[in-house]
Amino acid sequence: MNNGTSETRFGWARRRALTILELMVTLAIVGLLLALVPPALDGISPRWRLRAAALQVAATAQWARNAAALQGSPAQILYDVRGGSCWVRLGQDTHALHNLPPDVRFETVRLGDVEVRSDVAACQAFPDGTLEPHQVTLRNEKGMRIRISFNRLTGEPTYEQETESLR
Repeated sequence: MNNGTSETRFGWARRRALTILELMVTLAIVGLLLALVPPALDGISPRWRLRAAALQVAATAQWARNAAALQGSPAQILYDVRGGSCWVRLGQDTHALHNLPPDVRFETVRLGDVEVRSDVAACQAFPDGTLEPHQVTLRNEKGMRIRISFNRLTGEPTYEQETESLR
């Protein structure tokens, strides 16, 4: 009975190798799957980049709170709305520079009643661990938005995901 194996001289069973046809069919199926996967993930990717950018902004604010408490002096969180970056300033030194992903931008930074859309906005982190309350709204190229609000006493961020635009 031939079940795809053959006996060797020492009685060990040896399996037949794949034929070139089987190998080509397998590679064609793998190639087809690889061609179909990236377009399916394209809609997920912008959403995750937006969320990652929001976490990055929150991490910058947390870094400023920690630095202000350790140094015993206020730290500034600066948001370059037009340039798409944020960083912390302690005295004259710049720390924790983060650039937003290319398809994510600051839409607004709200400090109290003042809304900044095109300049550099600055808010304070204080040595007692408090943070000047502010909101940062990020937007990606697909029109999705996420708003990050910072609690004055705890500095904790809250995230509010807005629905996609109709574009």
